[in-house]
Amino acid sequence: MGITIIAGALSPGIAGAAPAAPAPTNLTLTVHQGADTRTAVLHCDPAGGDHPRATAACRELASIGGRLQELSSRRPERLCTMDYRPVTAQARGTWQGRPIKQSVSANNRCLLQARTGPVFDF
Repeated sequence: MGITIIAGALSPGIAGAAPAAPAPTNLTLTVHQGADTRTAVLHCDPAGGDHPRATAACRELASIGGRLQELSSRRPERLCTMDYRPVTAQARGTWQGRPIKQSVSANNRCLLQARTGPVFDF
């Protein structure tokens, strides 16, 4: 009688193993407009925190690899008034384990939300 060894049966990293989970995303999002400051905490993978649209915000950030500059440069998908009430939004924390501190600005809150979608919609 012989002993049969199945190659790879004891080897780690064989095809079919579950892929590694993405590193966590933990962000503090802040919107400043004049004396008004709003803050929300956003977690992704899985979506959570106190952000009211966490799932949609995580999806939006994933589509741009966590680079807020891409959101601020895109064309608004809705019409906004031309009121000048400057608003600045910031994201601080980690995006998929990578530290980030980014900000975007707009002439008013409508333009900010039109460009950033659900990310700063709180």
